[in-house]
Amino acid sequence: MTQLTGKWALESIENFDAYQKAIGVDDANRAKGNDLLCRTGADPTTEELTFTATTGKRILTAGGQSQGGKEFPLNVEFECPTLDGRKTKCKIVAESATKIVRYDTYENGVQGTQTSELVGDKMKTTMTAGGVTSTRVSKRV
Repeated sequence: MTQLTGKWALESIENFDAYQKAIGVDDANRAKGNDLLCRTGADPTTEELTFTATTGKRILTAGGQSQGGKEFPLNVEFECPTLDGRKTKCKIVAESATKIVRYDTYENGVQGTQTSELVGDKMKTTMTAGGVTSTRVSKRV
């Protein structure tokens, strides 16, 4: 999982607006979601994943906090705030050193998955919820 550690810049995106609508993201926050610069980290001693996102000049962490990162335990269901502050039940599973899957149940009852996987030197994230699939490809910066 440590191979996923790093800073990632969005390179391409498909159908993300429709995906965000499906999980209940409002109009103002959907625009921010299209311009994320993400930083992920993995702590092999605690088996936790960290995530920080930057959009424009604003730094976000899970839950809309303005500083630091958010640690996510692996293989345990927990309440996880979304970037826009809504609540979701989620479980993150490290399927391999290069692939993690996040299972979500959102406030609006929609269930979804986000699979992030290294493909060559890129991170491909496939998100599915409410019958909608979106793909984001990021490059390490």
